[in-house]
Amino acid sequence: MIVTVDTEEIFDWSRFDKPSHAVAAPEGVDRLQILCASFGVRPLYFLTQPVIEDAASAAYFRYLQDRGAADLGLHLHQWTSPPTDGYDGEYYSWQSNLPPSIQAEKLRALSTAYEDAFGKRACAHRAGRYGVDASAYAAIAAAGIDLDFSPSPAFDFSRAGGPDFSAMGNAPFAVETDGADVFVTPVCGARLIRGTSFALAGRAQPGFTKRVNRLPRALVAPMRLSPEGASHKDLIALTRRLVADKAPVLTFSLHSTSLTPGATAYARDAQGVDALLQTCRRYFEFFTGDLGGKFVSLNELAELYGVNER
Repeated sequence: MIVTVDTEEIFDWSRFDKPSHAVAAPEGVDRLQILCASFGVRPLYFLTQPVIEDAASAAYFRYLQDRGAADLGLHLHQWTSPPTDGYDGEYYSWQSNLPPSIQAEKLRALSTAYEDAFGKRACAHRAGRYGVDASAYAAIAAAGIDLDFSPSPAFDFSRAGGPDFSAMGNAPFAVETDGADVFVTPVCGARLIRGTSFALAGRAQPGFTKRVNRLPRALVAPMRLSPEGASHKDLIALTRRLVADKAPVLTFSLHSTSLTPGATAYARDAQGVDALLQTCRRYFEFFTGDLGGKFVSLNELAELYGVNER
């Protein structure tokens, strides 16, 4: 399992037109970092441009990187990475809906900010709002990315103009581009029968696939391997489903803003943040103890995929 954090600015998620935003102090993330360290976890933080350009945040993540306590990557919120003119609204909040040249330009800007802040190129990426399709990987590869963590199996965002991952399995896969291959590790998920903790079997076929007939939304709901909005019981059920489906790498994910009281619906106050961290702790205990699972770092995952240049 690899533990990932979408590390982002605080803003109004109901709008995507260069809204005002703030970057929280690193204290909330540090509580998660301390918890991860107690389990030997080296989390992977995907950073947006406002976080990278915030002096306190950049210093904190540089410290973690330099002491080998965490790995860093890119998280493109396209509405905060230049050029920011002409692509407002929810439709363009999905990275893959931008013209290819604009995708490439925004990823270059984010990559340059990252390299200026941390002294090395970024090799890992997760699209904001999981906004990728097969065509997006040309721009991702051109930005020097070897490892992508964007697709979210079991979820269908097409009603809001986004991608449909409902037919995608949880197995990693490679996308070939003219420049280089990009190795993709999905954000693990499955569909649960509503009102239960019963997770349906996922599709074995890796990669992007065409939508297939499925049970109606009234009967099932997608769930991600995340403490956000999920109970410990649900996380265990989903994990056992993923293991039964033989997913070789599990991806645990959350947002940094859920570690700041009131910044998201997942942690509306300090008690909500405490509860979320407790869910993480209990789940890590289950994963390492009951399941006998092993945490991997970005470098270890790259070695499994045969990506040597770090």
